[in-house]
Amino acid sequence: MTGLSTGDGGSPKADVDPFYYDYETVRKGGLIFAGLAFIVGLLIIFSKRFHCGGNKKRRQITDDEL
Repeated sequence: MTGLSTGDGGSPKADVDPFYYDYETVRKGGLIFAGLAFIVGLLIIFSKRFHCGGNKKRRQITDDEL
């Protein structure tokens, strides 16, 4: 057990910075997410399933309703 402790009472992983980020991996992940979000957005815009005020059928008004 003495091999795991350090002489100054600190942890054996004192050299490791807990706030170290691999920015290359974060950047690649962000680019992949942005690309997928862009493609999904294009699919939603160009799909015929989601209509925004497309061909709305208007009801015929008869003389009885006037």
